[in-house]
Amino acid sequence: MSAPDDALSLVELVTALFEPDDLVELRTVPEPVKRRWLLASQLPSFHSPGWKARNVHFGPNPRRRKGGTTADVALARCLFVDIENVTADEAMVRIAATALPDPSAIVSSGGGVHVYWRLAEPIDDLDIWTARQKALIGVLASDPVVHDPPRVMRFPGTLNHKYDPPRPCEIIACSPIRFALDAFPCPAPAPAVTSIPPRTWLESSPEVERRAAAYLDRIPAAISGSGGHGQAYAAATAMVHGFGLDPTVALALLRDRYNPRCQPPWSNKELMHKIDDAAAKSHDKPFGWLRDADNKKAAPSVLVPSNAEAGAAVRRLRVRCLADVEPTAIRWLWPGRIALGKITMLAGHPGLGKSFLTCDLAARVSAGLPWPDVGDPCPQGQVLILNGEDDPSDTIRPRLDAAGADVSKVHFIDGVDTTREGEIDPFELARDTRLLRDHIEATPDVRLLVIDPVSAYIGQVDDHRNSEVRGLLRPLAELAHETGVAIVLVTHLNKGVGEAINRVIGSIAWAAAARAAWAVIRDPDDDKRRLLLCLKNNIGLESLGMAYRIASPSAEGMLAALSGVGRIEWESEPLSVRADDVLGAPRGEGVLDPAPARAKAAGFLRELLKNGPVGSEQIKVEAKAAGVKWASVRRAKEAIGIVARKIGFGEKAGWCWVLPDASPPSGSEGAHAEHSP
Repeated sequence: MSAPDDALSLVELVTALFEPDDLVELRTVPEPVKRRWLLASQLPSFHSPGWKARNVHFGPNPRRRKGGTTADVALARCLFVDIENVTADEAMVRIAATALPDPSAIVSSGGGVHVYWRLAEPIDDLDIWTARQKALIGVLASDPVVHDPPRVMRFPGTLNHKYDPPRPCEIIACSPIRFALDAFPCPAPAPAVTSIPPRTWLESSPEVERRAAAYLDRIPAAISGSGGHGQAYAAATAMVHGFGLDPTVALALLRDRYNPRCQPPWSNKELMHKIDDAAAKSHDKPFGWLRDADNKKAAPSVLVPSNAEAGAAVRRLRVRCLADVEPTAIRWLWPGRIALGKITMLAGHPGLGKSFLTCDLAARVSAGLPWPDVGDPCPQGQVLILNGEDDPSDTIRPRLDAAGADVSKVHFIDGVDTTREGEIDPFELARDTRLLRDHIEATPDVRLLVIDPVSAYIGQVDDHRNSEVRGLLRPLAELAHETGVAIVLVTHLNKGVGEAINRVIGSIAWAAAARAAWAVIRDPDDDKRRLLLCLKNNIGLESLGMAYRIASPSAEGMLAALSGVGRIEWESEPLSVRADDVLGAPRGEGVLDPAPARAKAAGFLRELLKNGPVGSEQIKVEAKAAGVKWASVRRAKEAIGIVARKIGFGEKAGWCWVLPDASPPSGSEGAHAEHSP
């Protein structure tokens, strides 16, 4: 993309629409979608030759983080519209015919005009912003879909390649003026269920509710991407209009009987919205028409079982006898570390090479390379990658080449195709897991799915709420179990203290839902060395850690070498140090000790005491010989939980240190933590 012809105008546009430190998304379409996130102050000077032949867009609403969903949008500073198939003069005539103020900026998109109004105060509540956008769209008869918070618009100084020859996208006018929100039309009040007189709700009964539940069991579930909204609306209509049920009863039935089959399940708020719509609108069939179980002509599919067949309750427990459950062995992708059919978590601070590690995993799976600690070749298979931070062309592909991947078996998910020409929606786990399942089931031999970072794909889910995180991960865990794919979720560590497992950012449900979790940690004593340490392993023995470095590529793989990317080189020796030794706080203390010395001392103590008790004086001698300071040894003793016991009797008695899981030796007087050496 060449620099804009009128750089001053672009500076003025950025000043009019943003604050300097706003995070702005740049996106190119069509496939493959590329994304960049820049500070607003960097936009006027940004240019990339690789984007010159593509349609470039920017997000007028600043982002709170890298991502393309509503949850990634921080706030809205502007209202804006896309008026199609008009000139700038024609757009101004249309605006002048309304009570709207003159805009802050006008941009010719090559196929119409984009108009922006900068607000005096930003809007934090994006639902309010969406409602105002819709009202503005209604007044100007502009593009009706431009009301989603992560919406992107054409970036001035680029070309619109929808046309042949391509048309320029240019700034027509720009002004620093800002407007109060009340200068714009208010949204029309939403129709309320209260507009339906209370007397219209028919009296409910267990029999009617059984019939309604049986009806829900027989109709198609709502599947995202396959008319799911219409199916859910039809189900809500059947409850409140067909059976004449009170909305609270209808919600309970939809939530408990219908929603579990939907992909993805609806929230209570979304179900209630469907119910409200169904209750407020008129319908062709008479109110309560589904209540007549004998009405075969009107509703042949709603004839329901008898009371004995249907049972007395809408919900029942599903119970299995374990004698009928066939035992199976855990199947491993990376033996002892990453299981097939399970979710594995990989957590670490930014900049430590987690994406290098996932590329190493993808290379071993795609090319059937041996694992670094086992030596046995990995059975070859397909790999899927969802990566919201790294570019597939200049980062991921070169790293895969450097790692020796068979890239014909590695596939990058750009997003979700829509019915809107040339546009791709960002992938969201809550909405699109069903599509992911469809792709995996249609693609033979998919063995690994990497989602990096998982926070980029959670949509509006609050990742600090246990219930929401568990609801998000349940369909993903079922997908892993039913397809046999190993799913690796990449996330970050927080800056807190305490047990290492609690350092995974967000809700504890992230680590709890994963069957194994690993931490990537910088070696406290070597900035270039990385430690892969076990946080938890619910399906096997706690594996020893491993260490690796990010090395420069060899002369092989020319593209990787030219790009200057590295690859992982593993060390052959396992690590005895644990994640808690480096990340965890000492027992009984509220702050972290300096990690470098304590981690080294912890490894020294475990090795020294692994064969049994050792006298405290001898430990001092050994520590001095090993170059470990006594203060670090004492802190490591507390962190590990080593016990001091007095062994022997009389003058020959002496203090010894023992690992916490060792049984007391004979002649021991027990632990005296407060007064022992």
